[in-house]
Amino acid sequence: MKRIKLTAFFAMGMAVLLLLALLPFTPPVPAHAAVTMEGVDAMLIYNPRLTYDYYGTGGWTYDLNTMNTGSLAGSGIVTTGVTEPSEVGETPPLLDRPEGDFDRKPLAEYLARGGKLERDYLPAPSAVNVGDTAQFFGSVYNSGGSSTYAKKNFTARAVGTSCIIWGTSDFTNTSLANQMATEYDSKIYPQSTLNFGAARFMPAQKLNILVYDMSQYGPGGFFWGMELFTGAELQSIYGQNPNNWNHSAPYFHLNSRSATAGNMTWITVALAHEFQHMQHFSAALDNPNNAWLESSMSLTDEGFAMMAAELVYPGNVAASGYPGTYTNSTTHVSGTAPYNWNGGAANNSNYGIGWVFMDWWAGQAGNTAFGAYLNYWRSAGQLDLLDPNAFHAATPSAKRTEILNIATYAPATHSSFAQTPRTNYDGYNRSNNEFLSKMLLAFQIATVVQANGGLYQLGSGAHGKVTHPRYRSTAAATIEGGGCIYIKVNGSFTVPAGANAELIYVGFKDGQVVIPPTLAADYTPPPAPLRGDANCDGKVEADDAALVLRALAGLATLSPQGELNADVTGGGVGAEDAAMILRFLAGLITAL
Repeated sequence: MKRIKLTAFFAMGMAVLLLLALLPFTPPVPAHAAVTMEGVDAMLIYNPRLTYDYYGTGGWTYDLNTMNTGSLAGSGIVTTGVTEPSEVGETPPLLDRPEGDFDRKPLAEYLARGGKLERDYLPAPSAVNVGDTAQFFGSVYNSGGSSTYAKKNFTARAVGTSCIIWGTSDFTNTSLANQMATEYDSKIYPQSTLNFGAARFMPAQKLNILVYDMSQYGPGGFFWGMELFTGAELQSIYGQNPNNWNHSAPYFHLNSRSATAGNMTWITVALAHEFQHMQHFSAALDNPNNAWLESSMSLTDEGFAMMAAELVYPGNVAASGYPGTYTNSTTHVSGTAPYNWNGGAANNSNYGIGWVFMDWWAGQAGNTAFGAYLNYWRSAGQLDLLDPNAFHAATPSAKRTEILNIATYAPATHSSFAQTPRTNYDGYNRSNNEFLSKMLLAFQIATVVQANGGLYQLGSGAHGKVTHPRYRSTAAATIEGGGCIYIKVNGSFTVPAGANAELIYVGFKDGQVVIPPTLAADYTPPPAPLRGDANCDGKVEADDAALVLRALAGLATLSPQGELNADVTGGGVGAEDAAMILRFLAGLITAL
């Protein structure tokens, strides 16, 4: 009986094994070996996907495409002695309205219905003389950040050929007013119009620059798109009573608390900045799709405005304090995308980031790229000013190729760039999203390296004036699409097991790239250094000694690996290293 039972059991087991053999076999997934990157003192970890915004049923929505670094605790990160930055507050004065611009949906819907904007019909205004009075609306802010928009009495303090400087009783300095009018007429208006195109209502209308006390809680200045409509447009598009608005002429506002005689450098930045915003908004009105311009993704909007000042007044942006706002930005250590301003409140670091990014792009693509960008965007029409296709079109072809070759992305990252748009007003599915992602990566590396040429050189405005963003001291980080973190490490970095496989890693040593942008899965350790091989050609020859001597004389540059190879004495590269190499080649010593 026992024998029968065992036989039956054996037969049953064989049947099960046969059945299992017929099923598809999936081999077990092996655990990934730890990836350790050696010879580094700092790492940049970058999320190559992009953050997108789109207009959904609940208003503007953000798809942050976040990735996690995994636990950095055992990666080699240095946390002691690392001071994370803090925002620099209100110095220099904030630009633009803290409460944002306005709701673009009614405008986009009006244009989609076939509504038209009135063009260049306005007659020239009546002549204005110094001392004439008028009433205009201005905004006064409270401690909570909100404002009251009400009429104020103004007096014409200066009248230029292209602008009128109006001041309330809080701004009576006619000498300063004349200086502002002269700067605008002779430099800002002609040069910015050449660089960025025309502004609405101009030149038929003069720009009205309203200077008044916005209170200690107010910004340094602002342009408001709602004031660049005619009275009839305000009524038909927004249902607003024109009597309650500045309209039918160009306006922007300056806070008399910031517009002072001792602050002319900042005033020139503010005048050029706000005028460029007016030019951007005017360009948006040239195409119905552009009416959806979303200001919360403002790297381009604010970056162009800061560069308008840089192009007219080289050095004034730096002299106004914006390098400090960039260096102290918490964006760079928090993993926030540099163009994602969905936090709502403006802060000075946003302007610093926008300026440094656009200054880098100007150095790569040339100053004429700004006009080319706007011409493309003005005609093509996109969701917002952060337009990958416009960046691609305005960048010279050789530089485009260099940027696209900076890294190899994972297949899933490539797929993310071509997702189907969810609404008509969606940032997905743009043909050059990968180009924008790699632009941002190159820019982030450039802020660390600040090379004297090539892809990692900042533009002339920021080069040598900003220090790279401070390191993050954290156990783990969530990085938004297009964002990164910088960490200090103790000579090596081990990629955490839980890290997202699409993350891009860049290794630095003494501020130079020693591990080019790579996926963890694609990382290949460098070959063991060949002592004496200064030119890294795989052999030791007299050319290596000659290269060392030329480098010491400032006639050549050693690569990071070449520097390691050349330091055969271990005390830093010097003439004695060249001598040792020659002695080795002459057979006077047997090893280096």
